[in-house]
Amino acid sequence: MCLGHRTGSDAAALDRRGHLTYFQMHHETQRVNLMCCDLLHERARALRHDTRLPRVLHALLHLEGLDHPVTSRALAEMLGTNGAVVRRIMGGLRDVGVVASAKGHGGGWSLARPLSEISLLMVYEALGSPPLFAIGHDGGSPSCLLARAANEATAEALKVGRAAFEKRLSETFVSDLAMARAAKMGRGGRRR
Repeated sequence: MCLGHRTGSDAAALDRRGHLTYFQMHHETQRVNLMCCDLLHERARALRHDTRLPRVLHALLHLEGLDHPVTSRALAEMLGTNGAVVRRIMGGLRDVGVVASAKGHGGGWSLARPLSEISLLMVYEALGSPPLFAIGHDGGSPSCLLARAANEATAEALKVGRAAFEKRLSETFVSDLAMARAAKMGRGGRRR
């Protein structure tokens, strides 16, 4: 039962067995909740953003302009990571037909199809569709109707947000990014 639903004898002073009063329990619960909130805020600050999607898109844009395969090591240096991470990520892209790999001397990664055929959603899904939000609903099956309502509202908002994000990704192709960059450079933008 939620604390907010306690009434009558639940709120009495000290019960016959000498247990805490409702007021004391409520005060202790608030103290524990504050400690938990502090811990959650610390964890949230420590969470890192998943930057794989923009980094992979960056790599794909570079691959498009090359006439030879690029090694995992070279991609890792460009992206500021290590070769094992690049091989794992590019392997997922290879599995969905975005890139191809060649082994041996002169081998590496290259595009398997034009950028105009690679949607951002295809890349996002090849990365395992990472979570978009750190927000989530309260786990389990709460008995409190108010907690259930809060969970349902949160879950619905997350579902709508994810659907909008995925719709936008499905409508955008990697070639669109290259064209947008070229247009900015044409207006006096500098290449970095």
